[in-house]
Amino acid sequence: MPNGTGRGRLGCGGGWILQIDVSGQHFVFPALCACCCGPAGSALSVSSSKSDGKRVVHTKTNAWDFPYCDACVGHVRETETAKRVAWTLFAVSVIVSGILWVSVSPYLGIPAGILAVGGTIFLYKKQLAAARGLCCVGCACIEKAVAYLGWHSTLHQFDIASLDYALAFMVANQRKLVNLSNEARELLESSGNVPLTGSQRAARRQRS
Repeated sequence: MPNGTGRGRLGCGGGWILQIDVSGQHFVFPALCACCCGPAGSALSVSSSKSDGKRVVHTKTNAWDFPYCDACVGHVRETETAKRVAWTLFAVSVIVSGILWVSVSPYLGIPAGILAVGGTIFLYKKQLAAARGLCCVGCACIEKAVAYLGWHSTLHQFDIASLDYALAFMVANQRKLVNLSNEARELLESSGNVPLTGSQRAARRQRS
């Protein structure tokens, strides 16, 4: 069994990530941005998949929509784009340098590969800087601030990078928390156990 609810560890940006375990099929999602805790006007999905079967493999996917503000959606999308572009350019760089190595000369392939990889790293850092420029002071992470670790029967496990949103989520779902740690209990006590308003939602399920 993974670490209990509220067990923290360092995550992206040097901040703390809390693992929160909840049991049930419907949960309350406070109407706050899961990254900066400002007013939410949009949403981002987190999902996890399981496969079963030997001859015929079936894959089941659960997805949850967490509230986000438009600004945080922007920096998350920018970061994801930077990663996709970087991996694509890196793959092209390796292929092109390999072709030059074989078909022309190693003395051309090696420098070309080094320059291409260097350019890829430069572009990646530039795009990440642009993504950070979209963050506000309260942003917990440049990437998605919530990850869905998966589920076991009715137990669902999330990693939340925003301490404020983790607390809001726990307060709103107090009766469904499991594996509650001392850290989480202290956070709940500090909140006064006042539930926040929000709508209950179930996971969106797919099976293939």
